[in-house]
Amino acid sequence: NLYKAILPPDKLVYALKHLHSHLAGDSRVVSRFLTGCRAMMNLDHPGVVKVYDVDMDVGSNSPYIVMEYIAGKSVYRLLTETQTRGQRLREQVAMSVVYQIACALNSVHAKNAIHGDLNPHNILIGGAGRVALVDFSTVAGYTASDLSGQDEALTGTLEYMSPETLKGSFGTPADDLWA
Repeated sequence: NLYKAILPPDKLVYALKHLHSHLAGDSRVVSRFLTGCRAMMNLDHPGVVKVYDVDMDVGSNSPYIVMEYIAGKSVYRLLTETQTRGQRLREQVAMSVVYQIACALNSVHAKNAIHGDLNPHNILIGGAGRVALVDFSTVAGYTASDLSGQDEALTGTLEYMSPETLKGSFGTPADDLWA
């Protein structure tokens, strides 16, 4: 569940994301969500959505994340709208998006983190053409030792998973680049 939140007194706008209630009862999912979101707090790059807070909502016993609100649309929506009009994405726009994603991933990977679910839904294009990666909650900031003893189910979007991930290997920066 994703909400647009306007907080007083300065009326700043944030994005507030709660883990779906059907997932909040699974301690492994909650642990991955919290760890991934906390890892995002250490990422500081204009191509990565800024995370301000991660915590548990006492009332619903569900984790939440407070992050930068980016007014814009996903790359998926942009591509769908362009295709619906019978057009192709302009080469200059495509090159800008790919370049900004590469720069953001370079910064993420330099912090020993991975996105883990890079796909057109998780790439936003905001004002002035700024591109930002969102939804790192699957495996960001994990190392192979972090996952020992945890659920080994695949996480991410099937259509964008590398062959190695599909075979059960732990995610690497190369998997982000495959996507």
